Amino acid sequence: MNINATLIVQACNFFIAYVILRMLFFKPVVAALRQDQAHLDGLVGQLTEKRKLLLALEHSRQEQWQQVQQEFSSHVPDVTTTDLYIFKGLSPQRQITVLDDLHVKQLEQELSAIIIKKVEHVGS
Repeated sequence: MNINATLIVQACNFFIAYVILRMLFFKPVVAALRQDQAHLDGLVGQLTEKRKLLLALEHSRQEQWQQVQQEFSSHVPDVTTTDLYIFKGLSPQRQITVLDDLHVKQLEQELSAIIIKKVEHVGS
């Protein structure tokens, strides 16, 4: 095997270049990458915590909504019974009467006369 001086000089130059690159370039780049990764890990952790908080709030809101629905359903009046005050005195089978145009005009005139009389009374 023939080892001459240029091979040894090339090996020394490579070793020196590697050490210089490692000290000046690789360490700061690796440190910056680790710092970025740590920052990203922190953000992911915060995001996970916020998601857990959001899920807990959503669950709490759902529980409150169910409680409100139960409270509402327990306090809804039963309007199907005729025992209610508003239905007393009314017949269960109410007849709808259709008025003719003449009768509607008479009722409009009576109503407008009553309103005018009330307004005049308030003005004086």
